Amino acid sequence: MASNFRINLRKNCETVHIRLKGDFDGDSAARLANIIEDLSGEMKKIRIDTCNLDKIHPFGKAVFNARLGKTIRLTDDCKIIGENADQLKI
Repeated sequence: MASNFRINLRKNCETVHIRLKGDFDGDSAARLANIIEDLSGEMKKIRIDTCNLDKIHPFGKAVFNARLGKTIRLTDDCKIIGENADQLKI
């Protein structure tokens, strides 16, 4: 995992807000996918904020898409937001 990558979680009621920070590589993507898979059963809405990502590595995007493409579809229940959202959307 990129040494500067961080995931900040904030839960309220039925929504979890996930803020990503740093470089998004393959290990970072796998960690995020694990968190989303774990939370998808208990939280109704998931918001992934990409505003603080510095660099999105192509392999990170590929891992993220491969892991979550089979698990969830990004709908109103799970949204990627922020200025780097287009780079991570499945």
